[in-house]
Amino acid sequence: MKNITLILFLFFVQNSFALIEVDRIVNFHESINEKDKSIPEGQAILKMNLNELDVMIHYKEKNGTGWSNWKFYKQNSKKMLVDTLPSGEYQFKFEKIGKSQVYGHVNLSSQYYVEVVVSMYEEVPIEHKVLKPAVYLYSDVPVDLSIKVNPAGQFDFTYPNHGTTGWQVHVDDKGLTCNGTSYDYLFWDAKQSQMDFNYNLGFVIKGEETVAFLEDKLSAMGLNDREKQDFIAFWGPKLVKNDYNYLHFIMNEAYAESIGSIESSVEIESSLRLFMAYKPLSAPVPVLEQEIEEFKRVGFTLVEWGGGEVFKNQVGL
Repeated sequence: MKNITLILFLFFVQNSFALIEVDRIVNFHESINEKDKSIPEGQAILKMNLNELDVMIHYKEKNGTGWSNWKFYKQNSKKMLVDTLPSGEYQFKFEKIGKSQVYGHVNLSSQYYVEVVVSMYEEVPIEHKVLKPAVYLYSDVPVDLSIKVNPAGQFDFTYPNHGTTGWQVHVDDKGLTCNGTSYDYLFWDAKQSQMDFNYNLGFVIKGEETVAFLEDKLSAMGLNDREKQDFIAFWGPKLVKNDYNYLHFIMNEAYAESIGSIESSVEIESSLRLFMAYKPLSAPVPVLEQEIEEFKRVGFTLVEWGGGEVFKNQVGL
């Protein structure tokens, strides 16, 4: 049975909103911003548009047991329904004959009109590129160690050669060497099928303002001048040409889970692992600003940065 991805588009309303979630794919677009006082108190109007026919829609209250049939979209219908429901939080289940079920939930506020566009389509496998994770190592005292990356997907390229056992390196106050050759950093690229994070959080920045934004944010995170300059020199040309950019920073534990873990034969006393997920946009969309914690360097230190593009069928930005 083929999987179905569901994208739910929510239209915000003034002073309140309906929140729609399904799995990890969520998108918000602001459209209507007025409260409808003609709707009885304690009620809400929900308008739902689908891009598919022959879909059975079930619903239940958030903590309810058992599903109730709401509507069935038949062939030649307008693929749209409007109904009045008591205000509250509801779960919806969408069933397409011969395909998997998908779910979403809606929080309907009293006396508000909410319009939702539901797009159902067969998910096409995507190969995500994990571009240029650069690993910097710092130590005031000489350290010899082996360091190994375990990517969530598969290596595309490494330099120097990572092989199956990782890199054998020496680090001191003069820098990093691997097999007797000096390097500014250890480099790897990879490809993977999934890239998971909370798409509701992040930043939407004008393309022409992206470099200034990165200079500020990367400094706030704790990158030094060389790391920051290397980052912007690589990503700046890809970002400034876009009208807008959606940016989300996958960091530390989330990086290890979603992008790749790292093993070291010597204890790393402080580390910052940073992956910038981005999506070019033609117009701004509302997102919640992501909180960023400052990184403090103590003792033997690892800093790593990389990035990759978010594809349209994974997030409806």
